[in-house]
Amino acid sequence: MVSVTDGSEPVHYSKPKKFYERFSRCGLKPDVIRPGFGLAEIVIMFSGCKTGLDGICVNRHVLEKEGRLELAEKSVPEADQKIWSI
Repeated sequence: MVSVTDGSEPVHYSKPKKFYERFSRCGLKPDVIRPGFGLAEIVIMFSGCKTGLDGICVNRHVLEKEGRLELAEKSVPEADQKIWSI
């Protein structure tokens, strides 16, 4: 497998991690899973990232209220984080 795109909104760190942990024993490599954004209406992805990149976690409350990025630990509950590809 070359690429698996997670198009959920928002993309959470733990979901692709759990997917990888479950299917790694079947040969799935960690650099195959990547976030992406598309439009269901046109059924095509138009934005993604290279494989092998690690995402960052940001505090979603600071982003939504103050419009700035504040890094958060990946252990923060999902409700308080968003993942962005860089």
